[in-house]
Amino acid sequence: MKQRADAPVPGRYTVDAAAKALDLLNAFSFTERKLSLNNLAARTGIPRATAFRLLATLEQSGFIAKVGAEYRLGIK
Repeated sequence: MKQRADAPVPGRYTVDAAAKALDLLNAFSFTERKLSLNNLAARTGIPRATAFRLLATLEQSGFIAKVGAEYRLGIK
């Protein structure tokens, strides 16, 4: 995975999948409330397939909602 310049250096006890999921959540902002899979993958440096699986997991838990072909933050 290509690491962003502003991404923190992973610590000894960092769970990689959890860090990637949080990166996806942090990609959203007040001005960009909906983002496509391609956009999320590009912003985070996470491969599309991995981003898709993480987003599906976040969606099942209510942290992400899929609206058409875009994702937005869920109610959690």
